[in-house]
Amino acid sequence: MKNSILIILILILAACSSGGGKIPDKTYYRLAEPKIHINTQSITKIQRPSALGILGSRPIVAENNQGGMVQMNHNLWLESPKVLLNNYLIKVFKLNDSQDGGNILSVEILHLEKKQTTAIIEIKFIILNQSDEIVFNKTYRQDNPMVKNSIVDFVHAINLSLNTIVQQLENDLP
Repeated sequence: MKNSILIILILILAACSSGGGKIPDKTYYRLAEPKIHINTQSITKIQRPSALGILGSRPIVAENNQGGMVQMNHNLWLESPKVLLNNYLIKVFKLNDSQDGGNILSVEILHLEKKQTTAIIEIKFIILNQSDEIVFNKTYRQDNPMVKNSIVDFVHAINLSLNTIVQQLENDLP
């Protein structure tokens, strides 16, 4: 009887101590360098983009099988998407810091998420003049299918979509 209890205790301890494997390392992603540069004198300032809820935080957001949005535990943006997009747009527009006045570009991230094998990005661009009147207001959305259902392909698809959105923005600017 004592041997049976001892064996059961050893089996319980062994089951509790067996690790589920190595915890994966955290992997960080950034936006690619812009492939387009917009030369405009009308935009002199870019406000830091805004984002609702979890879209502005560093973990990459994905939709689960039930349609809920979850933050990935080990796949993160290098910075907040708001900071990454701000830095990206500053490179796209090549702003002249010495210029006073002009228009302000306001940006809002509406979607930046992985939905099974689709990368979704939706960004709203508003240009305000010196009197805070809206002179441009347009939302762009890209649903880009991914080659594989992986975070690496998601980031690649987001970068391609962002480049397409910026190209559309350049064509639509007043």
